[in-house]
Amino acid sequence: MACAYLYKLGYKPGNEIVHQVVNESLIVQGRHKIKNHLLENYSEEKQKALIVVDNYLDNYEREKAKRASFQYETTENIKESKAQTSLNRAKEFFELMREILET
Repeated sequence: MACAYLYKLGYKPGNEIVHQVVNESLIVQGRHKIKNHLLENYSEEKQKALIVVDNYLDNYEREKAKRASFQYETTENIKESKAQTSLNRAKEFFELMREILET
């Protein structure tokens, strides 16, 4: 795979000490590109994770705010629907916290 990568960059290792040449060429030619590729992927995944975190915290805040109006100002049908949403969010949050505590 290292040889294929180097070949794609336009380099073709010769027949002598090929493993050493490939190793050193990969270090010189590929290190920067590999590092940037991995950091780019990390950055994308980091952004996705931050969005998920924000969603969990937003849901937590919504549930906190909803509790007061839920308790005093809604009909039974609306209460049941909102309670189901709250229960689903609570289950998701519980699972997330359990996973965090297990690591």
